[in-house]
Amino acid sequence: MEYNYLFNKLEEVNKIPYPKVNVERKNIMLANIILDNYSGNVSELSAVLKYVYQKINLKDTDLAKIIGKISIVEMHHLEILGKIINQLGIKSCYISSNNHIFWSASNVCYEVDNICYMLKNNIAQEQDAITGYRGLICKTYDNNIIDIIKRIIMDEKVHKEIFEYILNNYSK
Repeated sequence: MEYNYLFNKLEEVNKIPYPKVNVERKNIMLANIILDNYSGNVSELSAVLKYVYQKINLKDTDLAKIIGKISIVEMHHLEILGKIINQLGIKSCYISSNNHIFWSASNVCYEVDNICYMLKNNIAQEQDAITGYRGLICKTYDNNIIDIIKRIIMDEKVHKEIFEYILNNYSK
Protein backbone atom coordinates (compact mmCIF):
# COMPACT_ATOMS: atom_id res chain seq x y z
CA MET A 1 0.00 0.00 0.00
CA GLU A 2 1.27 3.49 -0.84
CA TYR A 3 1.47 5.21 2.56
CA ASN A 4 3.57 8.10 1.21
CA TYR A 5 0.53 9.10 -0.84
CA LEU A 6 -1.53 9.24 2.37
CA PHE A 7 1.11 11.19 4.31
CA ASN A 8 1.28 13.68 1.42
CA LYS A 9 -2.51 14.02 1.36
CA LEU A 10 -2.47 14.89 5.08
CA GLU A 11 0.40 17.35 4.65
CA GLU A 12 -1.38 19.02 1.73
CA VAL A 13 -4.52 19.81 3.74
CA ASN A 14 -2.46 20.75 6.81
CA LYS A 15 -0.90 23.61 4.82
CA ILE A 16 -4.30 25.32 4.56
CA PRO A 17 -4.55 27.69 7.55
CA TYR A 18 -7.46 27.78 9.97
CA PRO A 19 -9.23 31.09 10.52
CA LYS A 20 -8.36 32.77 13.81
CA VAL A 21 -10.97 32.17 16.52
CA ASN A 22 -12.77 35.48 16.91
CA VAL A 23 -16.49 35.00 17.49
CA GLU A 24 -18.79 37.92 16.78
CA ARG A 25 -20.63 37.89 20.12
CA LYS A 26 -21.41 35.73 23.12
CA ASN A 27 -24.05 33.07 22.53
CA ILE A 28 -24.55 30.57 25.36
CA MET A 29 -27.08 28.53 23.37
CA LEU A 30 -24.64 28.05 20.47
CA ALA A 31 -21.80 27.25 22.90
CA ASN A 32 -23.93 24.45 24.36
CA ILE A 33 -24.66 23.11 20.88
CA ILE A 34 -20.95 23.06 20.03
CA LEU A 35 -20.27 21.06 23.20
CA ASP A 36 -21.60 18.00 21.34
CA ASN A 37 -18.97 18.42 18.60
CA TYR A 38 -16.37 19.07 21.29
CA SER A 39 -17.08 16.22 23.69
CA GLY A 40 -20.23 14.34 22.78
CA ASN A 41 -20.41 10.71 21.68
CA VAL A 42 -19.15 11.51 18.17
CA SER A 43 -16.81 14.38 18.94
CA GLU A 44 -13.29 15.67 18.64
CA LEU A 45 -12.48 14.34 22.12
CA SER A 46 -13.74 10.87 21.17
CA ALA A 47 -11.78 10.97 17.91
CA VAL A 48 -8.55 12.05 19.62
CA LEU A 49 -8.71 9.31 22.22
CA LYS A 50 -9.82 6.62 19.76
CA TYR A 51 -7.02 7.41 17.33
CA VAL A 52 -4.37 7.62 20.07
CA TYR A 53 -5.58 4.21 21.32
CA GLN A 54 -5.38 2.80 17.79
CA LYS A 55 -1.90 4.27 17.22
CA ILE A 56 -0.55 2.74 20.41
CA ASN A 57 -2.09 -0.69 19.86
CA LEU A 58 -1.21 -0.96 16.17
CA LYS A 59 2.38 -0.53 17.33
CA ASP A 60 4.99 0.87 14.95
CA THR A 61 3.22 0.25 11.65
CA ASP A 62 2.61 2.68 8.79
CA LEU A 63 -1.11 2.50 9.62
CA ALA A 64 -0.34 3.50 13.21
CA LYS A 65 1.74 6.44 11.98
CA ILE A 66 -1.06 7.69 9.70
CA ILE A 67 -3.62 7.38 12.49
CA GLY A 68 -1.23 9.18 14.84
CA LYS A 69 -1.00 12.12 12.44
CA ILE A 70 -4.79 12.21 12.14
CA SER A 71 -5.09 12.21 15.95
CA ILE A 72 -2.94 15.34 16.10
CA VAL A 73 -5.26 17.12 13.65
CA GLU A 74 -8.27 16.05 15.72
CA MET A 75 -6.52 17.41 18.81
CA HIS A 76 -6.15 20.74 17.05
CA HIS A 77 -9.89 20.70 16.27
CA LEU A 78 -10.57 20.01 19.97
CA GLU A 79 -8.50 23.03 20.95
CA ILE A 80 -10.21 25.28 18.38
CA LEU A 81 -13.70 24.24 19.49
CA GLY A 82 -12.72 24.78 23.13
CA LYS A 83 -11.66 28.33 22.30
CA ILE A 84 -14.91 28.97 20.42
CA ILE A 85 -16.97 27.66 23.34
CA ASN A 86 -15.06 29.88 25.75
CA GLN A 87 -15.48 32.97 23.56
CA LEU A 88 -19.19 32.22 23.22
CA GLY A 89 -19.49 32.56 26.98
CA ILE A 90 -19.08 29.23 28.79
CA LYS A 91 -16.10 27.23 29.97
CA SER A 92 -15.32 24.32 27.72
CA CYS A 93 -15.82 21.05 29.55
CA TYR A 94 -16.16 17.42 28.58
CA ILE A 95 -19.91 17.18 28.79
CA SER A 96 -22.71 16.57 26.31
CA SER A 97 -25.15 19.44 25.94
CA ASN A 98 -28.06 17.10 25.13
CA ASN A 99 -28.19 15.35 28.47
CA HIS A 100 -25.44 17.00 30.50
CA ILE A 101 -23.59 13.72 30.87
CA PHE A 102 -19.82 13.84 31.17
CA TRP A 103 -17.78 12.36 28.36
CA SER A 104 -17.31 8.61 28.77
CA ALA A 105 -14.54 6.27 27.68
CA SER A 106 -17.32 4.05 26.32
CA ASN A 107 -17.45 6.51 23.39
CA VAL A 108 -14.22 4.95 22.07
CA CYS A 109 -14.28 1.94 19.76
CA TYR A 110 -11.52 -0.31 21.11
CA GLU A 111 -11.41 -2.71 18.15
CA VAL A 112 -7.94 -2.95 16.62
CA ASP A 113 -7.67 -6.70 16.01
CA ASN A 114 -10.17 -6.58 13.14
CA ILE A 115 -8.65 -3.87 10.94
CA CYS A 116 -11.55 -3.82 8.48
CA TYR A 117 -14.07 -3.29 11.28
CA MET A 118 -11.86 -0.60 12.84
CA LEU A 119 -11.52 1.24 9.52
CA LYS A 120 -15.26 1.03 8.81
CA ASN A 121 -15.94 2.47 12.27
CA ASN A 122 -13.44 5.29 11.64
CA ILE A 123 -15.07 6.05 8.28
CA ALA A 124 -18.56 6.10 9.83
CA GLN A 125 -17.49 8.41 12.65
CA GLU A 126 -15.71 10.79 10.26
CA GLN A 127 -18.92 10.91 8.18
CA ASP A 128 -20.98 11.51 11.34
CA ALA A 129 -18.61 14.35 12.27
CA ILE A 130 -19.00 15.91 8.80
CA THR A 131 -22.78 15.64 9.06
CA GLY A 132 -22.74 17.14 12.55
CA TYR A 133 -20.59 20.06 11.43
CA ARG A 134 -22.83 20.74 8.44
CA GLY A 135 -25.77 20.86 10.86
CA LEU A 136 -23.83 23.23 13.10
CA ILE A 137 -23.28 25.63 10.19
CA CYS A 138 -27.06 25.86 9.81
CA LYS A 139 -27.41 26.86 13.47
CA THR A 140 -25.20 29.94 13.45
CA TYR A 141 -24.95 33.25 11.68
CA ASP A 142 -21.43 33.90 13.00
CA ASN A 143 -19.25 34.02 9.88
CA ASN A 144 -16.05 33.35 11.84
CA ILE A 145 -17.48 30.14 13.28
CA ILE A 146 -18.84 29.11 9.88
CA ASP A 147 -15.41 29.61 8.27
CA ILE A 148 -13.70 27.61 11.01
CA ILE A 149 -16.22 24.77 10.76
CA LYS A 150 -15.82 24.66 6.97
CA ARG A 151 -12.05 24.35 7.46
CA ILE A 152 -12.54 21.52 9.99
CA ILE A 153 -14.90 19.74 7.57
CA MET A 154 -12.11 19.86 4.99
CA ASP A 155 -9.88 17.86 7.38
CA GLU A 156 -12.63 15.40 8.26
CA LYS A 157 -13.27 14.70 4.56
CA VAL A 158 -9.57 13.97 4.03
CA HIS A 159 -9.51 11.67 7.07
CA LYS A 160 -12.52 9.78 5.71
CA GLU A 161 -10.89 9.49 2.26
CA ILE A 162 -7.69 8.17 3.83
CA PHE A 163 -9.53 5.52 5.84
CA GLU A 164 -11.54 4.53 2.74
CA TYR A 165 -8.33 4.24 0.71
CA ILE A 166 -6.70 2.07 3.38
CA LEU A 167 -9.80 -0.12 3.69
CA ASN A 168 -10.06 -0.60 -0.09
CA ASN A 169 -6.40 -1.52 -0.36
CA TYR A 170 -6.23 -3.54 2.86
CA SER A 171 -9.09 -5.75 1.77
CA LYS A 172 -7.29 -6.78 -1.44
